Amino acid sequence: MELVFPKRAPAGAPTGSPVERLERLLAELEQRLSGLVERGLAACTRASFDGSGLEGGIADAIVTPEAVEDVLICVDACGRAGVPLTVRGGGTGRAGGAIPLRGGIVLVMTRLDAVAWQGEVLVAGAGARVAAVERALAERGQVLSARPYGDPAVSTLGGLIGSGGAAVHARRTGGLAPHVRRLQTVTGAGELIRTGALAAGPLPTWDLTRLLIGSEGGLAIVTEVALTGVTLRPTRRVVRVLRDSEALATALRAAGQDSSVAAGCWLSASAARALFDDGARVPDGGALWLTDEDAAPSAAKGSEAALSDLEGRLTAQLTAAHPRHTLVRFAPRIPIEIIASCIDAFETAATLAGLAAWCMGDELGTVHLVVAAPDDDPGRFERATDVLEGVVEAALDHGAAAVGAFGSGLLAPRWLRRERGMQLDLLNQLKTVFDPHGIMNPGKLPKTRR
Repeated sequence: MELVFPKRAPAGAPTGSPVERLERLLAELEQRLSGLVERGLAACTRASFDGSGLEGGIADAIVTPEAVEDVLICVDACGRAGVPLTVRGGGTGRAGGAIPLRGGIVLVMTRLDAVAWQGEVLVAGAGARVAAVERALAERGQVLSARPYGDPAVSTLGGLIGSGGAAVHARRTGGLAPHVRRLQTVTGAGELIRTGALAAGPLPTWDLTRLLIGSEGGLAIVTEVALTGVTLRPTRRVVRVLRDSEALATALRAAGQDSSVAAGCWLSASAARALFDDGARVPDGGALWLTDEDAAPSAAKGSEAALSDLEGRLTAQLTAAHPRHTLVRFAPRIPIEIIASCIDAFETAATLAGLAAWCMGDELGTVHLVVAAPDDDPGRFERATDVLEGVVEAALDHGAAAVGAFGSGLLAPRWLRRERGMQLDLLNQLKTVFDPHGIMNPGKLPKTRR
């Protein structure tokens, strides 16, 4: 299909007060995108939260594009008005990446949901539900190389791309990025660009695909994704009870050297007890260790929940068990050598703060830290973040990455300043190139390295 590019108004600095510019923008969008703009307070409030439970600003309006041309119109208009624009998929993100910190427009991509094969490549709109993509791949005996932590029936492919992709079996598949052939995006400058190529082979020189994966709508809005699935060998589930965090560290090191281990997931004693009926078998300070290991087809087990689903199941259980609490989560990637000490420090800090806490992780070093903060405590986010503070700071001293899963969102920038150092200056320069008006999901990337 040939794209019809909308005529763009001449560029210029926004004029008038913020209120005046917003009203002019909304009037223009309602005229040019008739029926696609919603301004009701209830709807705008719902579109201003995600699966993180974190708080930010409230959208002034929602735009739900039906075509790429609608996205181009919205980005162009927001750029001229200087009004923030936050892109959103299914709203299942765990890090607050889709929360509009400064209000403005929330662009909900769920109507761009076409899914079709082009030869051996699956091409899908950014709003396609992950479950729909998985069904299409399953028809050819393939699976998606990464899965969201949210419900695949709600989570969108664009959201998965924006957050970087939560990968289970990443040791076998390499994660999400190697299987993305091409992206179609609209930059913050209102330009439509395509990166990568449908043809197989290494990415072209100077390709921007990897840069845009995980950029959380801060550089460009993904409108279409071309990707390939993967075929995994049959596996069987093995479950072990580990007596303490040191035994877990030993198991993680062994898994890293064992090529028959396709994927692994561990849960602290508190997490195992919350999720499994027989979790009481796990001693205090211990862990439950689950692995998917190579097996003959006749011995493979397909009835167990995918390891990638366990974090979502744990979240659902904790939410039900703590109805008047907010789950504050962070998921750094921590070197295997210090995971044991980090778990101990995290649980000690939570106990001293009087807060319930759980943790789990994978065989690659991603550690999910969860703290339940009571909603009647005005300083609940600060208290919960203080529990995370010492653990993450100590982990960064030993080479941890602040962003191991979920994306950076609202919490990671707290530590990105220290982790990224001089990179932040360059990243902000890159953002200015892609987003010259500063409208794309503002407030998520730290402005300075100090």
